[in-house]
Amino acid sequence: MNKWGYETDYYQWTQLMAQALRERDYSRIDWDNLIEEIEDMGKSQKRAIESLLMRLTEHLLKLKYWRLRSSTRRVSTPRRLQAQTPVPSSRGT
Repeated sequence: MNKWGYETDYYQWTQLMAQALRERDYSRIDWDNLIEEIEDMGKSQKRAIESLLMRLTEHLLKLKYWRLRSSTRRVSTPRRLQAQTPVPSSRGT
């Protein structure tokens, strides 16, 4: 049985570890599980940052594409209108 309660009550374990660290009572530290938790926390934070950077990159690419399409539409619209505007015939004058 784990004397620190890591397996049975995770929240209580975190509080006990924090208290022992604050008091610098290193004999009460569950070193193996604490090291594992710190490593996992680092990996989790890294994954979160990578995910946010991917989302940011996607949005920036969408914005760039949208701006490119918008500017292309503005340039091509007058040409389309010009092509659709009938030219008056000079035959009737």
